[in-house]
Amino acid sequence: MGTGIFWLIGGRTDEPADEYITVTACESRVYSLPDDSKVYMQPGSSISYSSSFAHNRTLHLKGQSLFEVQKRGKSAFKVYIGEGTYIEVKGTTFWVKQSATGDNEVTLFEGEVDFNIEVSGRKITMKPSQTIIYRPQKSHTVTLQETAGMEWKDGKFHFTEIPLRQLLNTISQLYGTEIKLDRNINTETTFSGSIRYDESLQDVIEKICFSLGIDHREENGIIHINQ
Repeated sequence: MGTGIFWLIGGRTDEPADEYITVTACESRVYSLPDDSKVYMQPGSSISYSSSFAHNRTLHLKGQSLFEVQKRGKSAFKVYIGEGTYIEVKGTTFWVKQSATGDNEVTLFEGEVDFNIEVSGRKITMKPSQTIIYRPQKSHTVTLQETAGMEWKDGKFHFTEIPLRQLLNTISQLYGTEIKLDRNINTETTFSGSIRYDESLQDVIEKICFSLGIDHREENGIIHINQ
């Protein structure tokens, strides 16, 4: 994990500069913020926040990370995930995924969050087991859907009777890899089990295949699931 410090200077030169801290994850890591909130960062993701974070709990995220936010009275916690788009919470657990095309996906596991789009003034209040998909490049399209069968606790994703296709879509996003199901696989077969945030892709695929009595192979960087 890399950590950098920089200063943002604007306005009068005799005013004190704001010091900003940037953290970039080279591998799956847990980062503790000054308020004891935790960020489970995926490789290549980065966060930046002011040295006055304890008084203004605002940060910027690039990439994919899961947040466990500590409640601090009425102090809100904001995560900016793009220009004019942020998530506001007080104490909760949620997962943010950003794609190369600029799409943003937020899944709420616990608590309540407000998803804010400044350009339209729209605010959507999310509840547990809901996912928002926001596509700013496509006329700011927002999709709200239910996410059943997946929870987060103690640094692990816990799945309960989740359909195989939904599970592999989640794994594909989490690890940034392409997974294909052979046509003879029953996509409605369900999986129950847990995956650590830092578990290797190979271990995860082998765990799923062993549990469901199926097999896998890798060709040209693509994982194929077969009987």
